[in-house]
Parts: sequence; C-alpha cells; structure tokens
Amino acid sequence: MKFKVIDKVTGETVTPQDIGADMDFRPCEFDMGSFAILDDGGLVCLNNSGRTFHLDSERFKVEFL
Repeated sequence: MKFKVIDKVTGETVTPQDIGADMDFRPCEFDMGSFAILDDGGLVCLNNSGRTFHLDSERFKVEFL
C-alpha cells in the first residue's frame, strides 16, 4: 500500500525526515525513517530503534496513491 503524508497547514507533502527536523513536531531528537499507519488509522513516524512518534491528525493527513 503506497501513500503520502500531507501537512494540512502548508498543503505540502512531507517526509519522516521533514517531521524529524521540525522541533514543533518531534518529542525528542532522533532520526525518523518511515511512516506507518496503525490499525485505527493513526499515523506514526518510526526510527531504526523502534521508537515511534504519533502525528496529529488535525495537522497531517494520508493520501493513498
């Protein structure tokens, strides 16, 4: 399943690296490598160590390709 993540404020497609670089969104400093969609439809960023950061559905949306 392919999808992209859109920032609702800017209308731009964002990457996990964009999220990781923005101090407003990340809870702590770590490299984010991918997105995942949870069973309940929630969106998270993942890093290589298995840490996750849940993204605010008010700010980001998923568009399936």
